[in-house]
Amino acid sequence: MYLASKNNLKLAPYGDVAFYIYTQTIIDKTVVQSTSRGCPTMIRFTLKKNSRIIRDKLYSISIDVENFPNLLPKYFKSIIIKKSIGNEIFVDEKIHFLGSFLVVKTKHVIVHPRMHEIHILSGLMRGSSFVESYDKISDGTNVTIDVSIKLNGVSKLFLPFGFLIKKQMARVMDEFLDCAEKFVLDSNDPKN
Repeated sequence: MYLASKNNLKLAPYGDVAFYIYTQTIIDKTVVQSTSRGCPTMIRFTLKKNSRIIRDKLYSISIDVENFPNLLPKYFKSIIIKKSIGNEIFVDEKIHFLGSFLVVKTKHVIVHPRMHEIHILSGLMRGSSFVESYDKISDGTNVTIDVSIKLNGVSKLFLPFGFLIKKQMARVMDEFLDCAEKFVLDSNDPKN
């Protein structure tokens, strides 16, 4: 890994962790951004995974916000759609993440046929976003999620543990794709 200088952005080797002094820290390809005073404020990383489901089906499952508690009840405890304007859906969500229950207001931006953006508008993660893209591949869909988690208030204590947040998000992504594949298989079952 590398140590980067803020002034010249020159990379230099530095053990197993890469640092961008005062501005960002990269741990296992997880970036922890800091303010000019060096106080951490945001964790950024990208998750990628392939699914056997064709893009249009997987995308339609992904943007069916009301169905999240049925698809992933372990994480989404309740979803209340407040309003829908054009391609934007404003939602109150009660979620379970990293052992805590969070109530957040979110804005889902749907850009057919391949983008789904989720912006957190309230709570300790206000200013966070998850940008999902769904790209066709020969045997299904490549899913990429660009995650930017902004931690506010007491939640900043989680910043040194960005790798745990990334691990939890990867687990949720895996479970979502598994549930989506099961949902597609069940809906194609002639017994149903």
